[in-house]
Amino acid sequence: LRSISRLIEQHVPESQSQVMGGPCLVDGKPGPAATDNFAIKPFTINGKTWQSVEQFFQAYKYADAGMVDKFHQVLPKADNSVEYGILCARMGQERHPSFRPNWEQIKAESMYRAKRAQIAQNPDFKEQLLSTLGEDIIHPDHAPFWAEWNGRMMKRIREEIRPEAERDTALLDSCLQAYKKIMGDETHLADCPELVDYS
Repeated sequence: LRSISRLIEQHVPESQSQVMGGPCLVDGKPGPAATDNFAIKPFTINGKTWQSVEQFFQAYKYADAGMVDKFHQVLPKADNSVEYGILCARMGQERHPSFRPNWEQIKAESMYRAKRAQIAQNPDFKEQLLSTLGEDIIHPDHAPFWAEWNGRMMKRIREEIRPEAERDTALLDSCLQAYKKIMGDETHLADCPELVDYS
């Protein structure tokens, strides 16, 4: 089998590999691994265990079970989250017939639900995220959409995992309204991944 490094050399332009992935910025400094969608930290959602949020997110673009399994079978080489994340992202560029027609409406919610599951099932990631309380979270992604939504996602989850009495309700409500707005028709929720409990 070809190594992940070889696959990346073949499919990922060097310029793109330098701007993909990595943790969010917390008050201008690199945040903990919990804020990184490429982080290799297994979690279970929709009945399968995934190695990273990026792996699940890219697989979920497709409704075909065979395509999903194709992603699920790709495992990381050692603990190189950057190479693994880039590989998954590039695999997700295929426009298979089963590509979800409403992906633009559900992609933010799908990413959120994957990261929520990862945080919920990994106490160390939960602690890492809570350690950023009081600090702003943004992402330096090359894509404007994800630069905005990755930061919003982490702030939403950070509020949700706090004790209810301590939450910044104005911030949380602002996040929730933004997610509703981008989805538009709430019937799209039926096509989203399961919503994993925090408890």
